[in-house]
Amino acid sequence: MREFSDDEVKEELKRVDHLIYVTLKYTKTGDVIRNIIKRMISTLDLAIIEALENSKKIKELPPSPIQKVNELKKIHKDSDDLISFYLLLKNIIKSEYEVKEQYRKHMTLITPYKKVDVETLKEFHQKTINFVKYLRGEEID
Repeated sequence: MREFSDDEVKEELKRVDHLIYVTLKYTKTGDVIRNIIKRMISTLDLAIIEALENSKKIKELPPSPIQKVNELKKIHKDSDDLISFYLLLKNIIKSEYEVKEQYRKHMTLITPYKKVDVETLKEFHQKTINFVKYLRGEEID
């Protein structure tokens, strides 16, 4: 197991926050939306690793994200909504996409899984924060 810093997850959340509320405000492109989603996935990956390491129920971290999610399901039985959210983000990043109204206020990233606009990103951001809080055993807003 690796040495894990509590600040890594918080720092990733800060980066996501900055990307949404600062970068996206001035640079409305599909690439920025994709980068925000990638940061959210990175944050969730770190939170999952932290939760698995803190559970002390596994001897070794699984190598693939799907195996980590399966281990997480064993530890947190009621995490299905959060895991489906995590998998949705992974699917959005892996899928083909099209950008509608790039550089405009109502810019949208269109994928087969979901249409992602600025409001959807803010919802995803809140879900990411709630996911991290849930895995840490903190109270969710």
